[in-house]
Amino acid sequence: MNTLRRAFLTSVTAASVVLLAAWTLPSAPQTAGQDPRSATTHPPVTADGNYSFTDANGNYQNAVEGAVVRAHDALSHANGQNIADLMFNWQVYAVTGTRGGFMGKRDITVTIHVLQ
Repeated sequence: MNTLRRAFLTSVTAASVVLLAAWTLPSAPQTAGQDPRSATTHPPVTADGNYSFTDANGNYQNAVEGAVVRAHDALSHANGQNIADLMFNWQVYAVTGTRGGFMGKRDITVTIHVLQ
């Protein structure tokens, strides 16, 4: 049961990140010559990308910890290596959530961005 729940939450998180990325891209530059991929609409240069985690109980700390653990796992096992003393810097890139409805949802999704 826990595996099914984890798979479901992972797929929901992945879909949320894709939708968030698509939603934040401007359709056209505001002024002539302005790059739509400017630093004001996108995160800084990445070391290995964004990592998200959704906590179904609405606990912000658990969502942050889950995203950091995902980033650590991905970075420490990159390129088939196992880095025992990995250290990386990160920042919170986005916080989204859902509250209410018939089911009384209290989801919170935290996306962190790994910096160089």
